[in-house]
Amino acid sequence: MHLLVIEDNPDLVANVADFLEGRGHTLDIAYNGYAGLGFALENDYDALILDLMLPGIDGFDVCRRIRLDPAGRDVPVIMVTSLQTKEHRLHAVEAGANDFIAKPVDETELRVRSTSLLRMKGAQDELRRYQAHLEDMVVERTMSMRKALEQM
Repeated sequence: MHLLVIEDNPDLVANVADFLEGRGHTLDIAYNGYAGLGFALENDYDALILDLMLPGIDGFDVCRRIRLDPAGRDVPVIMVTSLQTKEHRLHAVEAGANDFIAKPVDETELRVRSTSLLRMKGAQDELRRYQAHLEDMVVERTMSMRKALEQM
């Protein structure tokens, strides 16, 4: 799986990167909100790990902007932050986050939450592929029927 980590703390990035790469994932890393937004809009990711407090624009705004792009609507987003109030969690969900992890990041929690969201993303992608296949079949059958009617 291809993930994007948007986090300004190099130590946390190193820990998360070691953990996720150790699980076989490939990563891109952005150290501020604008760079992360650029990566997210220009690439196809299976999930995003997004810090809330970032230089440039914050994680709420990054998430909202990603969700406005059709390609970013279904990408799982895990918000990571030291802000742990109920209001912050609700604001993260309103911005489009799928899940929320408090700092310091617990590897077990990250594993469980990322695995769950990546599994969900895989199922959504498979459903989209199947839908596209069905649409292709309908087009093909429609063309066959038109040809048959023209021959009659």
